[in-house]
Amino acid sequence: MRGFSASESEGCFAMSQERRFQVYWDMGYKSGVLPQRFRTRREAERFAERWKHKMVALYHTPHNRREARGYIQWEVREVPLNLIEKPKPDEEQIVLAYAKIARPIILKHLNRRSCIASSRVTIEVLRTFGVTAQPIPCSMQVVMPDLNLMYFNGCTPEKRAEYQKQAARYETLPNDPGGGWNGHVVVEAADLLIDPSFDQALDVFATVDPTVASDPTIMVLPNCGRLLAAGQHSVEAVVLDDRERQLHIRYDPLDDGSFASTPAWELDYLLPTIRNVKIALQQALP
Repeated sequence: MRGFSASESEGCFAMSQERRFQVYWDMGYKSGVLPQRFRTRREAERFAERWKHKMVALYHTPHNRREARGYIQWEVREVPLNLIEKPKPDEEQIVLAYAKIARPIILKHLNRRSCIASSRVTIEVLRTFGVTAQPIPCSMQVVMPDLNLMYFNGCTPEKRAEYQKQAARYETLPNDPGGGWNGHVVVEAADLLIDPSFDQALDVFATVDPTVASDPTIMVLPNCGRLLAAGQHSVEAVVLDDRERQLHIRYDPLDDGSFASTPAWELDYLLPTIRNVKIALQQALP
């Protein structure tokens, strides 16, 4: 599935690029360490030589400058690896790393159509890593024009009738008594729209046409999470599957927060899933 690729925003810091050398100085009556760090010892030595030259130049007489050259000393030391501060990933990096690794773990505990529970897991994990996240109730529509297929849920009867005229084959989630909550839940975080159960649509399409890849997929759409969260804007996107076929995706805000009263939103039974995803995400982050 080609969409917003997590790999495009991942930070990679190779050992050879880490700033591992610092300059320690000593003036006899006081000493310290310069804050700059350098990738190579030679870079640090050149900097230290220039630093000492500037320090000596601060003395006004030739005699004082000669004395300063003698007692101003420096030494380059390698910073222990366990003290090297790695750049902290920003919120978008965390979300993209989550989207890359979380879904297979979630599906060990939940089914593909568990949008409410999957969103709760997503929110709890992201908040653990300092990312502000919120659930968004919405309706969902996914269309594959090449196969004349449509998947939708969270629709009014009027919308349902309209959608049924637009595709030769359509599928929707049951919402009769016992059939589940009539809607879809996604997550907004870092201005991204995260659909942690997007593959439920792919799963339905694959039952109709086996050429549709239904791999575990979390859809992430950029710069539109807040629009949908505001409850006044629809979000539409087009992505390509592995056969270059278009999927037209549309989310419409849904003024129905009753999903939070369903058993699927309860936290206790989701704790093992949340714990496993947190461990995997911690390992995946730089």
